[in-house]
Amino acid sequence: LGGNQFDQAFLNAVVYAKEQGVLVVAASGNCGDSSTDICAGLTAPGRETYPAKFSEVLSVGATTSGDVRSSFSSYGPRLDIVAPGSSIGPLASWSSTYTTNGYVSSADGTSFSAPIVAAIAGLVRSQMGPVTVDRLASILTDSTDKIGDLTVQNRSDTYGFGRVNAHKATLLAKSIVTPPGTVGTTAIEARQPARGGITRSVSGNVAADEWSVIACRVE
Repeated sequence: LGGNQFDQAFLNAVVYAKEQGVLVVAASGNCGDSSTDICAGLTAPGRETYPAKFSEVLSVGATTSGDVRSSFSSYGPRLDIVAPGSSIGPLASWSSTYTTNGYVSSADGTSFSAPIVAAIAGLVRSQMGPVTVDRLASILTDSTDKIGDLTVQNRSDTYGFGRVNAHKATLLAKSIVTPPGTVGTTAIEARQPARGGITRSVSGNVAADEWSVIACRVE
């Protein structure tokens, strides 16, 4: 779902959805390497489409299995996050020979990336219960893997805040709902020192491929 035209009625619907606690997730578009058809008239480079260009929407771009931007993926200043979107499959491929079981093809597009992010948002919300739209979006963007040019910056027009990571997002959500017991108490005492805690998904030594949530509070 996307287009190259601003639509006030569409924006009104998105704003209303957000006011009702709905996180709207949309594909950034498939105009990254094209200026024809629907892509014509969009701002280059990147050529982001609507409704992903609305600030109220979580805009999702596509990556390859090599963790680089898919060439077709639209990008730009409104991109928030990226997810796999190249060679997704197997998908249903109808033919007169295989009318019911032709699941042999694959396809590309940011329309495959957006549902991945939306599904992870659902996982996070299932763990947290009631949560604001902005908090939900920030959990997704704060728990990304920093790929590409994000090794030297927190966000870029190419990758947004990074490639979505379901494990990190749910771990972060869990740590927010149930902070580590070592963070400290709510009691206020004179000269109480800072206290910290660490939340991990497994026990043992920290490995190179693991991710940790660190919490710190000063009373």
